[in-house]
Amino acid sequence: PYHSIVAWDAPQVSITSGEDQVTEYKYPTLEMTRVFCNHCGEVLYNTNAMGWRLVSQLLISKCHDGELPEELHSNAHYFYDRRIVDIDDRIPKGG
Repeated sequence: PYHSIVAWDAPQVSITSGEDQVTEYKYPTLEMTRVFCNHCGEVLYNTNAMGWRLVSQLLISKCHDGELPEELHSNAHYFYDRRIVDIDDRIPKGG
């Protein structure tokens, strides 16, 4: 019911090579964009209305032998006030 992501300000995330190998899809009615690989379809990151670039923790783990680096572990639950399930952990929950 939820997906773990790492959120960065836009200037902190960029594609440094192979830009011609990705497609950017802008949702027509939302302030969101999805950037994905033309070959495998993997979503590289999403953008949101706040300008953040959102990268899946699963994708990051794939790039690190299946392990998420400690410094990228979750440190907050955003939009918890809109949740569909309760999450019982010690991570701070924000609106």
